[in-house]
Amino acid sequence: MSSNRDIAAACSALDIANLSLLGLSGKDPTKELKTLRDRLARKHHPDKFTDSREKEEATTKMANINDAYNLLVNELSRRKNDREL
Repeated sequence: MSSNRDIAAACSALDIANLSLLGLSGKDPTKELKTLRDRLARKHHPDKFTDSREKEEATTKMANINDAYNLLVNELSRRKNDREL
């Protein structure tokens, strides 16, 4: 399981050109990240599970998915704003 620091470090080292490794075209990576996050959210949503252990694991996965998404989108926005200045 990745911590927020691990994800933040990965984001700060992320080169926009390397987004293709995640299957993103680079035309609108923020929109594509949202689509990817939504797809993962449907797959791992805690409400899909009835077993308490599976529900707990899904809750943890969803938190990690949302943390990673937020950090990546913030990094992309920061880089876009830096280029516009």
